[in-house]
Amino acid sequence: MEIKLLDNTNQSRTFLEETFFVLTKRNCVFRVRLTNNGLCLIKETEKAIKEQIIPIRDIIGCRCLLSKEQSKGCSCQSIPRSSSLEVVEENSGELDDSDVSAYLYIYAYMFQSSKGVVKKRDRTIITLKFRSFDKYEDNNREAQRWRTVIKRLIMGDSERANKFSNKK
Repeated sequence: MEIKLLDNTNQSRTFLEETFFVLTKRNCVFRVRLTNNGLCLIKETEKAIKEQIIPIRDIIGCRCLLSKEQSKGCSCQSIPRSSSLEVVEENSGELDDSDVSAYLYIYAYMFQSSKGVVKKRDRTIITLKFRSFDKYEDNNREAQRWRTVIKRLIMGDSERANKFSNKK
């Protein structure tokens, strides 16, 4: 009798997951899941649930910043753990001194197709706003953790990515 071991390398392994909401729209929630396959954006509205995966191979880098820079692309912010939610408008150019949020910018060049034919790559910037904690240092630590895991996955080092994803 021959025993075969299952190869789990093709299965999706979740490293990090967080809930965010879109800055410019109300009643729109994103669950963002980082797996070994890529960044999975799950958009939840009252009417539907849509899912988009940005493959790891399309992500070219990421960085953390204190303030929000103006960018084209998807903008999300994490839902704070307190009961009061404060929506920050994406177009407000004002810098709020009391803002303790940390921002993670994820840069990707994704293939765009038309009628099933791949034409070109489009630059995409996904902005995640971390504001679950009362202090910038704590929000930045969480954003840096996401950044580190993404960078490890880009380099193909899922074992070290797993170590960083388990730290709190």
